Amino acid sequence: MSKPSLTPRTLELFLAYAKDSGNWSGTPLVGGNVGGSKEDRGNITQMKRAGLVTTFVDEGNTWLQFTSAGVIFAAQNGVLIDELCCMPDLQADLLKAAGLEVPTDFDAREAMAITLIRGYLPKA
Repeated sequence: MSKPSLTPRTLELFLAYAKDSGNWSGTPLVGGNVGGSKEDRGNITQMKRAGLVTTFVDEGNTWLQFTSAGVIFAAQNGVLIDELCCMPDLQADLLKAAGLEVPTDFDAREAMAITLIRGYLPKA
């Protein structure tokens, strides 16, 4: 995966949302614990254009959802989105993008996806 071109503020905000994702089952609320200002909307647009996130509105609230590229990019920057276990579609996308066969067994798919993502974490 090529490194997305982000402004320093967009990178900072992206990583803040990634770190906060555990408080929201992997899908943080825009403006919940992180961001939400008018200026931040432009940063979220940049994240979306880079293919790192999508957003959706539910009951008047905007939520940020990480794409497989976003999960990998977060890991490359030292942030593991732990709630990957709650996202079976994202697990499948990650495995397909890596050229791996997607197991039909949920537990096997989850284990493979988490192992794959941990491989992107910087080595200590």
